[in-house]
Amino acid sequence: MLHLTRKGQFPCVNNGGYIALISVLIICAVLLMIVVSFGLSSIDEVKTGIQEEQSWQAYNFSNLCAEDALMKLRRDIDYAGDQTLIFESGDCYIFPVEGSGNNDRIIKTRGTSGNQIKKDEIWISQVNPSPELLYWKQSSGSSRTTELLTSASQSSWTSSYAPYRTYYEDSIAQSIYLKSDLEEAGISGPVEITEVCLYCSETPGRDIANMRIKMKNTAASSLSSFDTSGLTVVYGPTSYVKPAAGEWKCHTLDTPFTWDGTSNLLVESYRNDDDWTSGGGNYVRNTGSGRTYAGYCDSCSGCGPGQDCYSPSQRRSFSYVMSIKLTYIPQD
Repeated sequence: MLHLTRKGQFPCVNNGGYIALISVLIICAVLLMIVVSFGLSSIDEVKTGIQEEQSWQAYNFSNLCAEDALMKLRRDIDYAGDQTLIFESGDCYIFPVEGSGNNDRIIKTRGTSGNQIKKDEIWISQVNPSPELLYWKQSSGSSRTTELLTSASQSSWTSSYAPYRTYYEDSIAQSIYLKSDLEEAGISGPVEITEVCLYCSETPGRDIANMRIKMKNTAASSLSSFDTSGLTVVYGPTSYVKPAAGEWKCHTLDTPFTWDGTSNLLVESYRNDDDWTSGGGNYVRNTGSGRTYAGYCDSCSGCGPGQDCYSPSQRRSFSYVMSIKLTYIPQD
């Protein structure tokens, strides 16, 4: 005879069987929690081990640059620094050597591995005939990335003035970020900026050609024309595959830029191509007060590779700035 069970019952399982089944399920759940917990602990241990290894490497890289700079200064009293040494798992940078002559010189270096940063600072009372050091200080930290002006409304900028709009061959845009913008994002200066990220709102029609970024500490809070003096080239010109809509494209700076902590920050982006295809745009944060000045053109005079393009045929000011993320090394 065929026996049917009621809905929610198991055949051949009495009350004792239910209790046993529940006990087994509980034991399995506990074992699963233990396995997951062990797995997470193992992952955390691996991450900690990687960070410790990167910290040790950054320490050695900075130390190598410091020793290298000291030897070069002994051989050439006019050695200026401003040099990067590249390693397989990181790099170190020798900042411009401070002071002049044989006495009272300062060497500063930075070693980087992953997101670990180590710095050396050497104060030298005498370089030759044998170095006399006042002190040799080392400090550490990790780089941080933060987005500016997240409280301001954001919109898509798809006019030909935008850096990622490829409808014209050349475009240039300068945006001013106020000291208060950086401080509200948690950046307290002076800090070294090592990366600039721009936010793509519409996929460009073609790859980005000869992108160059300049930066400057400035007292200005708005722009009615291009600022043409005192800017530092920190990236490029470099070409790369076009970013996708909704993608942050991050540009690791060829030369870290020091925001002094008291000025406003000007960021310039310039794209130079020899052809055009419709499409592209950037996200922007609405700020008011003419905080961006931009222009575009096709093969204009003074707008070639390596040139500044400060007189494009079309140019004007805007009441927003490019949406931006900055990667920086915090103060000690």
